[in-house]
Amino acid sequence: MAALLVFTMIGAAQAALVEYSLHAARVEATMPSGEVVPMWGFGIDGAPASFVPPVLTATAGDTLTIHLTNHLTAEPVSVVINGQRAASMVPTWTDGNSALTRAANDFTTRVRSFTHETGAAAAGPPPVPTGPVDYTWTDLKPGTYLVQSGTHQSVQVPMGLYAVLKVHAAAGLAYPGVPFTNEASLLFSEIDPALNFAVDGGTYGTAAYMTSVSVGYNPKYFLINGAPYSVGAPLNIGAGIATEKILLRFLNAGLRGRMPVVQDGYFKLIAQDGNPGASIPEQYSLDLTPGKTVDAELLLERQGSYKIYDRAMGLTNSGLSSGGMLVNLNVAQNMLSVVSPNGGETLTGGTIHNVQWTPRAGAANYLLRYSTNGGTTWLPIASVAGTSFDWTVPSADSANSLVRVTAYDAGGAWLGNDVSDGPFTITPGTPPSVLAVVSPNGGETLVGGTSFNVEWSAHAGAANYLLRYSTNGGVNWLTIASVTGTSFNWTVPSADSANCLVRVTAYGAGGSWLANDVSNAPFTITPGTPPSVLAVVSPNGGETLAGGSSFNIEWDAQAGAASYLVRYSTNGGASWLPIASTAGTNFNWTVPSADSANCLLRVTAYAAGGAWLANDVSNAPFTMTP
Repeated sequence: MAALLVFTMIGAAQAALVEYSLHAARVEATMPSGEVVPMWGFGIDGAPASFVPPVLTATAGDTLTIHLTNHLTAEPVSVVINGQRAASMVPTWTDGNSALTRAANDFTTRVRSFTHETGAAAAGPPPVPTGPVDYTWTDLKPGTYLVQSGTHQSVQVPMGLYAVLKVHAAAGLAYPGVPFTNEASLLFSEIDPALNFAVDGGTYGTAAYMTSVSVGYNPKYFLINGAPYSVGAPLNIGAGIATEKILLRFLNAGLRGRMPVVQDGYFKLIAQDGNPGASIPEQYSLDLTPGKTVDAELLLERQGSYKIYDRAMGLTNSGLSSGGMLVNLNVAQNMLSVVSPNGGETLTGGTIHNVQWTPRAGAANYLLRYSTNGGTTWLPIASVAGTSFDWTVPSADSANSLVRVTAYDAGGAWLGNDVSDGPFTITPGTPPSVLAVVSPNGGETLVGGTSFNVEWSAHAGAANYLLRYSTNGGVNWLTIASVTGTSFNWTVPSADSANCLVRVTAYGAGGSWLANDVSNAPFTITPGTPPSVLAVVSPNGGETLAGGSSFNIEWDAQAGAASYLVRYSTNGGASWLPIASTAGTNFNWTVPSADSANCLLRVTAYAAGGAWLANDVSNAPFTMTP
């Protein structure tokens, strides 16, 4: 996940302008029963839309702007955050007008959206998205907040249009005076397939399915962080180390109340709806009403896998037991351990998977790698300082994939490593529908002075793309070009670096930022040879020269050349014999007697001081006869 941060000085403190791009789109969720349920979901910063809720992060005092794009043709959408101060929040009525109150004597018009809207996408195929439209909140308060659609909430929130906002008081502080070491977010939600199919099929609000109020909302699938628990695919979350301060952020995006319970542990209640309490009780259950958020410290004394589940009994998958709102919270001692993917998962190429691991005492950074052949070879993912990383899964077709995490201290000394307990699967997926660098995307070697075709996938709504490159792993960026297509023939600069990246940024017609993507891994640029116009003209391949005859050797001049050394080879360039050194661009050569069909001519240009400038060789062999 990426956010644009722009810092401004306010008194002695630094506040940031934090920007995220969200897009609403239709997705499908396959439930443990095998049923495929249509849903709506948010995609964040160029990632595909998903029923897994995105997580936004900011710091108290920041200003947050969400750039919202709508790919849904059914309805307009919007976003609201209860508990935060919106810069502007004027409702939109069912007649399309935006006003704080409806017209006098109007008793039928109702509020459709609690704020301004991002209009419905134009029908396709494919749909033409609307937006981006900006939504801004100023002077953010610390805490945990539910980001949700503010439009037709009885439909759009149950369909999946929600996300998580975490606002830290400062680094390592949940609220002023409330430190934490590790954190995890647990968003509870539910699915009523009847409602989803009615909305998706266009029958919601008709005689077939009048409304959820009249028909009766009846959820059958119960999710935590967008996924239901099942015996074959348990939900595992890394929460940190026992005896440290573990902050759990609970959110309820459903329409039914929930009661999270922890087995063999206690919650220390810190805040509700972003408001810290005067007294801090310790309890093993929490009251999580619809739309509510709760922050609690998890009190544990030993490592292990602790189960958190819904005591309100959202514990089935369409009637099947051993499912629903149940998660294994893995807590470790000071020992590095891969949490996810840890075996048995299926990841799809082009999607985002949050790689997680428990921290290692004394570790300053972690090197992440993956293998698609059971650990025979390893490819780099990233080097990070935290204990999770949003990985754009590569396209592969392997059921023998592993992730490896290696811990290093501040001085670069190895501390330990861990590998997924069992293999997981990576499937190729579908080509990305959003901006993604295609080439160079990691591992290539580019030669300075040569041409390389930079390619990327198109981003919906993009009018142009800014191309940049870095030779120091992204610390600094240099401009390549601004173009309108999805490829560019780049003359590679002369450099000597194995830590190069390409970055492509998409902009809308008005210059608004849409998304960016960077090469998945570094590639190499080598210096190459200085660019040259020197070129052998004759013999340049295919000629037959008889020994003892005269032949006029010709070549194109090299700028700045004072002299040229002319040589020939009768063994395809394995060894070279001198012909002459001359200042002109031709030489009358008495052909020596030889018997070879693998002859070449080589011309080397030198400056007045003897410095080498360039050389060129016949494009193909010629023949010499005795």
